[in-house]
Amino acid sequence: MKATKTKLFLFLACIPVFIHFCLLQQTLINYPHWGDDFLFLELLDYAKSHSIAETFVALFTPHNQIHIIAWAKSIVLLSSLFSGPLNFKILTILANAQWLAILYLLYRYVKHKQYPSGHFVGIAFCLLAPFANLDSYSLLGSLSHTSSLLFMLGIAYLIETDEKKPLLVFLFMAYPLVLTEGWVMLVVGSTILLYNKHPYARIISSLSVLGLIFFAFHLSQQPSSTKFTLGLLATIPKAFFTFLGNFAWPISDSYRNLINASSGIFILFISLLFFWKQRGSRQVTRIPLPYIIWLQILATAFMVCLGRGGENLETLVLSERFYPYSTMALISTYLIVIPYFKDKVLIGFSIIYFIGSFILFMPEGQQLNSRLQSDITNAIQQDASLSYPVPTSSFRLINDETIFHGEPNDLLAIQLPKVSDDKKIEYTDNLGELKLQIEDKNQINDQRWLVIQSKAKADSIFFAPFFLDKAKKPKIIHFNSLQLTDLRRKNLWLFTKYENGKTQTNYIGSIN
Repeated sequence: MKATKTKLFLFLACIPVFIHFCLLQQTLINYPHWGDDFLFLELLDYAKSHSIAETFVALFTPHNQIHIIAWAKSIVLLSSLFSGPLNFKILTILANAQWLAILYLLYRYVKHKQYPSGHFVGIAFCLLAPFANLDSYSLLGSLSHTSSLLFMLGIAYLIETDEKKPLLVFLFMAYPLVLTEGWVMLVVGSTILLYNKHPYARIISSLSVLGLIFFAFHLSQQPSSTKFTLGLLATIPKAFFTFLGNFAWPISDSYRNLINASSGIFILFISLLFFWKQRGSRQVTRIPLPYIIWLQILATAFMVCLGRGGENLETLVLSERFYPYSTMALISTYLIVIPYFKDKVLIGFSIIYFIGSFILFMPEGQQLNSRLQSDITNAIQQDASLSYPVPTSSFRLINDETIFHGEPNDLLAIQLPKVSDDKKIEYTDNLGELKLQIEDKNQINDQRWLVIQSKAKADSIFFAPFFLDKAKKPKIIHFNSLQLTDLRRKNLWLFTKYENGKTQTNYIGSIN
């Protein structure tokens, strides 16, 4: 009977996994998610004309001056040797298989602690909540942040089980090549090993000292990008807790920082409360897995707030690239409170959380798919990018079929008739944001793009996805482009792709 219940819970835990990969398949196309993903194309292009030794050295070239993401670069380079041109969609989906490894380690931990198997269902629904996994739709995000969590959890699990395995040494030494917080783990992890009196404590502590000396030298070679001011220091506490609470539903744009910060404070308080409670009852003689994860995430939060400090710090920490860390903080809190709550309560909370996250994700996923379709169309047809700045030289790589080959079905196709009479349009143009007063969608699942056509050159056509396309609200387009900086003398069209696959083009008006 117990074996049957375990199989049932494992089956239920597969539901969020299935949904996660279905959403990836439905949303992604074969195109770079953000400008950072172009670094993989640049790497493949570099490898074509350089020796193996030179390419190997390039794997360790810092990204954005500090991140040595040799792990991600190596995987992309190896995949190109076997599969040819880089396919962003397929490789991103494969990189998301790391979530399965993370789930497996969490399952092993639940079994190790002899907790009820039903908690694995709750953990799976929390871990793969769709909105909190937006970073998983980026190749760089999947090969850096998700990989970072896998390495962190692997280290924490091996410390928890007190196993003397060479794999622990490898994870410690390789983690800094995944992402910068790997250097932080050298400090956090070696301190925990010494406290727990782990068999590898002295070995890893010695290696950590050497690694940190190298990292200090690496930092000294980089230009300083943060100027500390009283204003910055005042924003760090709120940004710190916002980072921890990014798992919260984005139910309010105006109060999102406050909601996330409050959520971060709450789960940290709950975790600390039960930690001291366990210490008081002498249940904690060594630092267990959930607290190892918490210590690493807290250290990462400090590193982000100090290293990326600036005038927009409170907005920066809301970036989807930081969602995975908040999710893992939530999972750690879940593991900590298991002995104090009934399994039905925690599982019920997780399922409700997942459903709400799924509902909030759907418009975001549709918007992402619309943006990717417009991005690849603009890149291939106009050598342009409207969503984010990309140097014109980078589009040479998009058209190099030896390293990238886009799918023709992903391109948006449109035939525009000649405009006979200009129509005046109501709009507001302010710092790359265009607000239009146009009709609402017929159906929520319809996809719409603004088509911008040059009056002087009719075949110069740009597709722009709507940043906001909600009923009874102004329709908003964001421009962050090096190629389109002037909207004068442009015809504007509304291109709609209906849920049934049919398309329609309507003339909106002209800007003179």
